[in-house]
Order: sequence, then structure tokens, then C-alpha cells
Amino acid sequence: MVRVMIVFFRDLFIFDHVQYAVIGAVLASLSCGIMGSYLSVRRITSSAGAISHFLLGGLAAAQFLKKVYLVPIPVEAGALVAAVIAAVIIWLVTRWAKQREDTVLSVLWAFGMAVGGIFIFFTPGNTGNLQFYLFGDMSLINPSGLAAMGILAAVLILFFIFFYEKILAIAFDSEYAALRGIRVSMYSFLLLLFAALTVVVVVQLVGIVMAIALLSLPQAIAATFTRRLWQLIAGSIILSMIFTVGGFAASYEPGTPPGAMIILSAGFFYLVSLALKSFRKNRRTAQVSGAR
Repeated sequence: MVRVMIVFFRDLFIFDHVQYAVIGAVLASLSCGIMGSYLSVRRITSSAGAISHFLLGGLAAAQFLKKVYLVPIPVEAGALVAAVIAAVIIWLVTRWAKQREDTVLSVLWAFGMAVGGIFIFFTPGNTGNLQFYLFGDMSLINPSGLAAMGILAAVLILFFIFFYEKILAIAFDSEYAALRGIRVSMYSFLLLLFAALTVVVVVQLVGIVMAIALLSLPQAIAATFTRRLWQLIAGSIILSMIFTVGGFAASYEPGTPPGAMIILSAGFFYLVSLALKSFRKNRRTAQVSGAR
């Protein structure tokens, strides 16, 4: 492990792609920590999984148009369009059609994968670059991707600073927030849209398959030791940075998939946090029993 870290830090000061990956991990962690905390408190983290899998349809469609009809469209544009469409569908159906949210998310999840599979089948030649989006590859992050990550992180930070009290009210009790005159529907849509854009960023790190984990595991760990939303956000950001940068560093020299290492490390520490939580609970119970 020491040799792995030595190789990583040596290359960090030499190669641009390693620097881009680390900067991307930090910027993405800001967005993940913020939006993942909101989704966790609202108990709608599964919407991130549905959106991420819906992205495959947009990615494959963009690839199909690019190869078959020579449309000069970047594959990333397909992901962005698909994310926005998914957010709009979830908001419209759950808000106005009054359908169960789990049903809508399941349909989106399956539909996006099915559409993606059809477009991949009809796309001639090699579609191997879609593997990048299925499982992520931080070493392929480029300056334009970093710019997008930075803009999203800055917008989210400013949005949560200026509208923190309203977001807090919506997150914990949307009905009470509506009674206070807060435009719950509008803010919910904006936050869902931000969540969709965050998923696009997360996919570059850990891929479609594991995106939901990076938006839930750091928050689940941080929730064990925090009581307020801002504390949850801060803890989630720090943990996300540790997992993403640490996972990339651990996978760098052996050449293992960085996304898998990131999620494995997050999953391990989540289990540790559960054990600590259980230990603390049993200890308090024993103290109360002893006091009696």
C-alpha cells in the first residue's frame, strides 16, 4: 500500500490526467455532499438511481446519432438532456398525476436501460466509450468536464446559502412549508433538477451502475454523527472527498476500477459506522439500566 501511495503522489505532480481526476473528485464531492444530503433527508435517494440509469438512453441515443447520421453532438449532451427529461418526468408525474413515486422511478429506471440497449444494438462499430459511463473512469476527466463540475458546485453552494431556511423546511416537512407560504412545488422542481445534474457529474466518477451509492453512503455515515442539515452536508462533503480521492489513489497503481474502489471503501466505512452506532446505543441502554 505504501508503494501504491508513493506512485500515486509522484504521478500527481507530473501528469495532467491525474491532477484533473483529483480536482474533479473534489468538485464532484461538493455537489454530491449537498444534493445527496437533501435527497437523504427527503428520503428520495432512489430518484438518483432512476435518473442515472435513465441516462443510458440519452448517452446511447447521442452515440447513435453521431455514428449513423453524423450529427456533431457530444455524447455528454445526451446525458444532460436525458437527466433533465428524467427530472421533469418525475416532478410532473408525482406532482400532478399523483402516482406513487416508487412506481415512476421503477419505470424510468427500466425504460432508460431498455432504450439504451436498443440504441446500442443499432449503433454500428465500437461503442466501448459507453463503458466509461457505465462504470466511470476518473482518469478520463478533462478540463471542460472540470469547468462544468465547478459551475454546478458553485451554483449549489450559493443556492443552499441563500435559500437554506426554505430548503430546510421543505426537506423535513413540505406541508408545513407550504402553509408558511413557501413555493414548495417550484423549489422541489429546482432541487430535483439540480439532483439530475449532480447525477451527470457523479456518473463520470463511479458510473451509472454505482452513482446512487455515492449519493447515499457518505450521507448515511455522516447522519450517524450529525443532527442538523448543514452538519450533514459538511460531513458528507468531507467523506465524499476522502472516498473519491482515496479510492482513486488506491486503484491507481494496481489499475483496478476507481469507481469500484470508491464504493467499496464507502461501503466498508458505512458498515463500521453502523457498528459504532449500535455500540453507542447498547452502551447508553446499559448506562440507563445501571442508573435504575
